[in-house]
Amino acid sequence: MPRRDAVALLKKIHARLPQPKQAFSSLCHSHLRRLASGTFGLLNNTTPHPVLAERLGWVFDDLDEDGKNPHYEINPQWFRKPFRPKADIGSSDTPASSTGLYKYPVQNTNSVIRAFNSNPTMTGLSTFTFDREAIFTRYSATGKFQEFLQHGTARIPNLFSHLDPSIIDTEFDMYEHHYQPPPGTRPMGWLRIMYYSLTQQAIRQDPAVYALHSAAREDGCWRFISYPYYTKSTSPNGEKTGFFHFDMNVSEFLATGKSRHVVQSAVTLVNDETPHGCTLLVPGFHKHIKEWWERHADAPKGGETTNLVPGKTYTKKDEWDFGPFIPYPCKAGELRLTRPDIPHGSTPVSNTKRRVVFPWLIGIRDDHETLDVDTTETWSELAECHRNLVACRQSTSGRSASAYGRPEGKWMGSVVMGSTSCVGDALVGRRRWDDPEVVKERDLLLGDGGMEAMRWVEEVRRRVKAEFERCWELVKELERKEYGKNAFFAEDERKK
Repeated sequence: MPRRDAVALLKKIHARLPQPKQAFSSLCHSHLRRLASGTFGLLNNTTPHPVLAERLGWVFDDLDEDGKNPHYEINPQWFRKPFRPKADIGSSDTPASSTGLYKYPVQNTNSVIRAFNSNPTMTGLSTFTFDREAIFTRYSATGKFQEFLQHGTARIPNLFSHLDPSIIDTEFDMYEHHYQPPPGTRPMGWLRIMYYSLTQQAIRQDPAVYALHSAAREDGCWRFISYPYYTKSTSPNGEKTGFFHFDMNVSEFLATGKSRHVVQSAVTLVNDETPHGCTLLVPGFHKHIKEWWERHADAPKGGETTNLVPGKTYTKKDEWDFGPFIPYPCKAGELRLTRPDIPHGSTPVSNTKRRVVFPWLIGIRDDHETLDVDTTETWSELAECHRNLVACRQSTSGRSASAYGRPEGKWMGSVVMGSTSCVGDALVGRRRWDDPEVVKERDLLLGDGGMEAMRWVEEVRRRVKAEFERCWELVKELERKEYGKNAFFAEDERKK
C-alpha cells in the first residue's frame, strides 16, 4: 500500500476508535496484525499485542503527510525487510560476510540471499528457472501436464507405495478413537484433530510432491511451506459430506489475483474412491470463472471462501454452459492437483471409507515471511506450528481456523519425524529456502538431470519409510503412556 494511502487509512480508523491515547490496543489481535503489517510493515508474528499496538501508535503519531517517520531509521528491527533503510547493516538484505567483522566481501553476485530480495514477485525467476512441463512429466507421466492445463486438475498415480497402508489405516483409526466432534455440529467427514500424523508428515516432505507443486504453478514458485491442515476420514454408513465451494474469495481473485497461484492438493490413501464417495468438481472451469461470476452479481462478495449453491449460484444454465459437477474418484496412493479457480465439493453422502491427506504447499514470497495469501499466518508462525505440533490459527484462505473447529494444544500422542532430506526440512519450516543444502537439492529436483533426480527421490523415500516405521513404534508407546486406559493401544483393548 502506498504510504500516503496508509496515512489516510490509519487516520480514518484512528478517528473511529475509543480512547485516543490507547486507540490501537482496542483492536482485536487479528485486525491489529493486519493493520500494522499491511500499512507500514511492522513485524507481527511474535510481537505481543500491547507492544504491537504501542509501536503502531508511535509510528502513527510521528508520521508526516508523505508517510515518513523516524522509526524506520531509529528502530529498523521493528519492520519487515522491504521497509528497512537500505543501509540496514546486519539485515539479510546484505550478506554478513561483506560487513562488520568479516574480512572479505562476498564475490558471488548471484547469491541466494540476494535472490530473495531482487524481485518483488513470488518467483525469484531472475536467479532460477525450470521447465515446468518437463518437471511435471518427470514425476507423473506423458500427457499429464497438458491434462492439468486443459482441465485445471490432474491425478498423479503411484506416489506413496513406500508407505505401509496397514500403518496408515491404523493411524487414522487411532485419531478417530480420540476425536469428539463439538455438540450440534456435523463432522462432514472431517477428522479435525489429525494435523501431525506420521502419514501427513511423510507426505508433506515428499520431494516429488514438492516438484509437482512447483511445476503446476504458472509463476514457477519453488519456495513452499506445508500449511498444517486436518484430514478427511469417512465411513461407509451414509455420513453427510456434501458441499460446493471455492477455497478463496472469487471477487478478490478476479479483482486483484489473490490466491491466483495456490495449487490445491489431496492424497487418497488405503482404499480406492468410488463415484459415490469422492470429490466433485467442474473440469476446465478456470476458463469460464469470470463469465460465471458476472452472471451472479448479486452473490455475496465477502468472506475468505466462496460457497456455491446448486440452483442459485450454480444454475442449470451454468451447468449447460460451463459443465456440471462430476465425480473425480482417486485410487489409493494418487495425488490430485487442482487450480484454485476450479469449484469443488463432495458427494452428498459417504458410502465408502475415504482417507485423504491435504499437503497444502503454500508459496513463500521473496521476504521469506509472507505467504501466497498475505492474510494467512506467516512462514515463521507456521514453522513454529510444525515445531510444536499445534494447529495453526488460520486456514489456507486466511479464514480463522476456529470456524472449522480448531483443537487447542498439542495432541499428546504425536511425534516429530526426523529429517529425511533438506528440501523436506524446508517444507515443514525446519530450514529456510536460502540454506545452501536446500538449494542444492532444489537444483537437483527441478534441474535437467532426470535420472539422477529420480534416483534421489527413491533414496529419500527409503529414508522416509524407515523413519515412518521407526516413529510408529514411538507413537504407539507414547499414546498408551499418555492416555492410559483410554488409549487406543491400551494393553487390554489393543487393536493391533
